[in-house]
Amino acid sequence: MFDTFDVLVPKLLALPSVEIRQPKPASGPDGSRYLYVGDIQLARVVPARVAFSDVGAWAGSPDRADWTVLLLRDPANAAAEDDDAWEGFLEALRAILHGHPQWRVTCESDCDQYPVEMLELTPDTLVSLLDSYRSTRHFPIAFCSEWAGLHH
Repeated sequence: MFDTFDVLVPKLLALPSVEIRQPKPASGPDGSRYLYVGDIQLARVVPARVAFSDVGAWAGSPDRADWTVLLLRDPANAAAEDDDAWEGFLEALRAILHGHPQWRVTCESDCDQYPVEMLELTPDTLVSLLDSYRSTRHFPIAFCSEWAGLHH
């Protein structure tokens, strides 16, 4: 469903039922960090300067190199295969977005094949849009949404 699904936040905030875990593979730690909301693995966590070869193009500004990127593509694609998993994924995403006063979300189904539409979405409308895209099998997906301000 997604080739790209990223959430950028200036700083990943400590929120209730949210934790960062580092897997301990048999070959030793590799430095990977994953964001969990309850029992749901929501994203891989990396700095923007590591995630993007062109921070300005992908993050909306070259000044965002120190922002935190949540790479949601793989968990989102896995969750989209099952209704209950998808519902849990969307609720975890909603919790993260509501917990951060500023964020940028980029979603694409076929990277660089279609113009990316800039949308103004609240966390709730973003989650509703993603759910409608899945249920109607809406393709292509190519949008970016930024939020800055109080939305509680």
